[in-house]
Amino acid sequence: MNYQSQHGTEPTPEQLSTHLAQKGFLGQGGKPLSPSNLRRHLLNWRIYNLWTTHHTPNEAPSAADIAHQCATHHITGQYNRPITPTYITQHTHEFQRRQHTLTHHNHHPQQP
Repeated sequence: MNYQSQHGTEPTPEQLSTHLAQKGFLGQGGKPLSPSNLRRHLLNWRIYNLWTTHHTPNEAPSAADIAHQCATHHITGQYNRPITPTYITQHTHEFQRRQHTLTHHNHHPQQP
């Protein structure tokens, strides 16, 4: 995550909203994305960031490995519940879709 590499920590939803706005990622009406909206999706983005670092073009990482990485990085669900392999499996399709979208979005040549 760009913010984390620049600041050394994961952003709060408020910091992420500001950071994304500075990068041109805006919500409806050209306003910064709402911190409350980002807060709803932050857990899955944190897990996705771990998932994508362990993903290879030919193979997705195991759900158990990602669940273990979540515990190592102190990523927990609501009420500090551990992230389970079942949770990872339920979201793997979403992670694959997101990676495909971002990979293809970032590699398409610009049309004149």
